[in-house]
Amino acid sequence: MTAGYSWPFDTDSMTITSPYGYRDASIGSGSFHQGIDILPTGKSGATIYAIHDGTVTISSNVAAAGWESAGAMIIIKGTDGKMVTYEEFKAGSMKVKVGDTVKAGQPIAIMGISGNSTGEHLHLGINDKGLAPLNPANWDDPAPYLGLPNKSGVFTRPKDIPLPKDATGGGGSNSKPKKETPFYYFPIIFK
Repeated sequence: MTAGYSWPFDTDSMTITSPYGYRDASIGSGSFHQGIDILPTGKSGATIYAIHDGTVTISSNVAAAGWESAGAMIIIKGTDGKMVTYEEFKAGSMKVKVGDTVKAGQPIAIMGISGNSTGEHLHLGINDKGLAPLNPANWDDPAPYLGLPNKSGVFTRPKDIPLPKDATGGGGSNSKPKKETPFYYFPIIFK
């Protein structure tokens, strides 16, 4: 199930803070969570990368009708027909617009907080049966597409899931070699 999908962050680990499926009463009184809430481990304000090739169908600072809790959102219809939703990231940070063709590993937005959110994260959803946001039958669990289990926790990227720079063949935002800044050590001697 992971073929053609890449990691959404440029770090080797991420945290799933809320998995796919029905939530317990402490989180949302049994409401259905049609995706996963994720964040890169130890990295605030990180770049979000497309996890699959496709065409942008929505790129908005405010959620579309029926998606009021989503905040800023991007929807990319994949070449395989699946729609990948990216929600609740920093409003105004979109790097793509409607009609753009994107490749897996391409930067699309910046982590932040928008919508019905209590902290910085990315809500990631995958759908191939129609975008009715509240119909559980329309949604797939995104975790297996990233080679991950459906549970909360910190996870390391599986070897068969490429980092963004590797998914684009070096064309992602990490494609330029980084110039190393030399570090010089000058001891300070006090007398």
